[in-house]
Amino acid sequence: MSPLYKEKPEYLAYQEIYALENPQTGKMKHYLKGVTRLDNLAWMFKLASPVLISTSRPITDDHTSSLDLKLAKAMAKDKKLVTYDAACDSPRVYVRAYYGSRRWDLSINQVSL
Repeated sequence: MSPLYKEKPEYLAYQEIYALENPQTGKMKHYLKGVTRLDNLAWMFKLASPVLISTSRPITDDHTSSLDLKLAKAMAKDKKLVTYDAACDSPRVYVRAYYGSRRWDLSINQVSL
């Protein structure tokens, strides 16, 4: 039995789901094979297909939830929410990122416009 059985982490990655029938009761019991716990989904923002990633509007002082604003300012150098990236010749802003059709929250990330 996996140690994850009692932990119930928020996110899991797995290789396969399968079911076995109990011969006495006829009930099906489901199992996951190749299970890995995912503690932080921030890496998905950089590696996932752009088709599966959606973002909020840029986080600004006037049109953002206070929690997102606090998180973005904590991440920002010099507390600037908008910076200029000379390598890309574009502004960089903070957004809340989501993954997939169910919009799994990937937290705050900095992106080029």
